[in-house]
Amino acid sequence: MIKKIIGFVFLVLIIVNIALFVSSIKLGNEISVYEQSTEKIHEQNLELQKEVARFDSFQYAASAAAALNFVQQSTPVYVGNMEFAKK
Repeated sequence: MIKKIIGFVFLVLIIVNIALFVSSIKLGNEISVYEQSTEKIHEQNLELQKEVARFDSFQYAASAAAALNFVQQSTPVYVGNMEFAKK
């Protein structure tokens, strides 16, 4: 009787061990999928950071101004003169 109980317990433990092994393999595959997804997102983030830095630069502003036919004002107008304040 005891041998049957011990045999049954071992059989249950073997089945549980196999189920845990299969479950851990599935989780390992999910982890690798998430790691690949994280790597792709990181690469996209780097590309977007480079694009933002390019749009934020003075060279981009100067080229956009030239493309839109903006001209640089040659003589600045100062408001320090009193005749502007009197008007």
